[in-house]
Amino acid sequence: MGKIFGHRGLPRIYRENSITGLNEAFEYCDYVETDVRITADNNLILFHDPDINGQFINELSTEEILHKLNDVEKDELILSMKEKNQLRVSTLRMINASIKDLEISQRINKQTEDASDNDIIGILVRMVKQRKESAETYKQGNRDDLYKKEIEEIKIIEEFLPKQLSEDEIIKIIEDLISQNNISDISGMGLIMSELKKKYSGQLDLGLASQIIKDRINF
Repeated sequence: MGKIFGHRGLPRIYRENSITGLNEAFEYCDYVETDVRITADNNLILFHDPDINGQFINELSTEEILHKLNDVEKDELILSMKEKNQLRVSTLRMINASIKDLEISQRINKQTEDASDNDIIGILVRMVKQRKESAETYKQGNRDDLYKKEIEEIKIIEEFLPKQLSEDEIIKIIEDLISQNNISDISGMGLIMSELKKKYSGQLDLGLASQIIKDRINF
């Protein structure tokens, strides 16, 4: 009698070589084939290729490998596909596509191939901004169905952003920056915006922050 082998788990449903995929494969298979690699710090990991982005696994520490494989959006995408949450699936696919587009652009321009955390935050912030603008347009046009869709997409995207600052918190931060830097006119706005981007990237609405700065300086 023949035996059924699971190839790297259940790669059509779960990430290949993942613990979840291997465990689930035993529900349907007699045996499961996987790939074992050893890291530079002598830890064993399950991974198909001998390298990650051209760098051999045995030359990377476990921490370096985890950083390279830190892809929460893809894990969420797989889960959403299983749950048949179509809006979530499409939104997560858009996030992944935007990240891949950036990485391809960086590769063409001979920059780093991997998008940094700040790069990803920037992408997500722009996606939220675009949807807020679209939502407002749909609301004015009495298109409640499309308005609700944009709002739901915003909620999904914001799950991957740092905790958002409230308007009161933004006001307090800006007032402190104005006081600390003795800013008395609009010429200091650039300095404040630079500090906000550096310290609170992805945590606030820069459009709102800009308006608050103008109001406080001209007060």
